[in-house]
Amino acid sequence: MTKCPIPWDKKFDKNKKYIWISETGKNTCQECKSLDGKIFTGDKVPLHPHPNCKCDAVEYDENKINSLPPRKPFVKTLGKWEWLASNGANFELSRKKSPDAKELFRIALYGDKNKDYLKNTTKYEKISDLQNPEIEKFIRNWIKNETDKLIGYGMPPVKDCPVYIFHENSDLSQKIVNSKAIDKFLKENKNNIRFFNFVETQPIAFKEEDDMNLYYAIHGASIRGFQFDSKREYFYCRVEDFYNFDPRKSDRPNQVGAELQKNGLLQPYFLIIILKIPVEKLY
Repeated sequence: MTKCPIPWDKKFDKNKKYIWISETGKNTCQECKSLDGKIFTGDKVPLHPHPNCKCDAVEYDENKINSLPPRKPFVKTLGKWEWLASNGANFELSRKKSPDAKELFRIALYGDKNKDYLKNTTKYEKISDLQNPEIEKFIRNWIKNETDKLIGYGMPPVKDCPVYIFHENSDLSQKIVNSKAIDKFLKENKNNIRFFNFVETQPIAFKEEDDMNLYYAIHGASIRGFQFDSKREYFYCRVEDFYNFDPRKSDRPNQVGAELQKNGLLQPYFLIIILKIPVEKLY
């Protein structure tokens, strides 16, 4: 690639430090690769080495970054990106026998190609397509809080993403409705729900010993949005999760997913699973 330094479109404070984050991929030049992870004072940050450079330099918070585990780019030990892209969905997930984890991974990797798995879902290409200000704000805040802390690890910033809504008749919704995690949540909150004192957003966790499939498929999810139907026969709620990988975690599925995402081969998305729960479960 022809070298032609390009100025930044932002200013750097000379009294602060910045870390160079390379947008590594098959087209990344050697100079950008060599700059990845290097620290500069604001007056020493190099120019973009060439036109259309996608690298970034973000403020370096020494206290936060040094307290976290180092990045572990498994690309060096796992081979070419083409191999990762074609085999990543089977990596570890098959061993853990979690069909939903595998399919959710495939959505991030290949998009909506598996029509059978997604037959009871609706896809929105971007968050604003939901046309629901409350949910849109909630999703954007969630994404910002989760991704801002990962930029120092070379993860690309996420400003927008697709949203997949799994409706109440989807297989994934049915599995969650019948899970022990939902039974536990209802037992702890049944009086609030029964008497319309609806719970605020709360985390929901699936345990490996109760349901291995959901344990590996959904992590860090929240449950919210309770409401009864007009006949008070069912109540509805939503399990929501941001499908995104964290390179700070040492397990290999997270490391592989993070490297794929970092190199633009895996797209994060937001997941909304609508649950339709019989009122009898509250009694």
